[in-house]
Amino acid sequence: MFNPESLCGHQRFALSGSPSTCALDVVIVPIPSILFILGSGVILLKSGRSLWHPQVAGGLPKWLHILYAALVFAAFGMGVLEIARDIAADFGVGLLPIDLIAVAFAFLLLAVKGRRRSSTISLLLVVYWALYAIVAVVKVARLHLLETENPTTMKNSNYPSSDLFLDNAVMLGLYISFTIFEMTQLFLVRGIEDKVIKFGAIPTKV
Repeated sequence: MFNPESLCGHQRFALSGSPSTCALDVVIVPIPSILFILGSGVILLKSGRSLWHPQVAGGLPKWLHILYAALVFAAFGMGVLEIARDIAADFGVGLLPIDLIAVAFAFLLLAVKGRRRSSTISLLLVVYWALYAIVAVVKVARLHLLETENPTTMKNSNYPSSDLFLDNAVMLGLYISFTIFEMTQLFLVRGIEDKVIKFGAIPTKV
């Protein structure tokens, strides 16, 4: 029988109740990323090369889209930082590397497709960001409890509970903002696609 603790280190913080910080990083937090990777694979197989071809023009303003992509890259960096500090503290990394793969692919979609991604891709991203924000809320809530019940400092851990909480709170804020960005993009792109269906032409400027 699979034991999540086998993917965690020996220095994990003790925390009352459930889920544990180990269960979060092994079982709960990676779920949205796994679903996103599988969903992306299905869409890629069905769409083939057309996935990478421009479909519609418009969506978020260019500057806002650049900011969005930059923040996604920052989230990737935050994920790398968390994993590095987990390793330094002998926490183990669970299945968190899967999140890095998913976020990297999301960034690739934003970079390659830009504002010309289809509503299908936008919907996939909306679902991913929203699900990730939900599990991040659970993790941040548990880490807040940890900070209340069993706080640690640099004296007894290479990754103090306050830093762990702050890093994940920042990532939660990022994923909430990504959800808002992509929901706006989806709304705008669907409006453009409706015009394409109605008038039979793709607008070149929006």
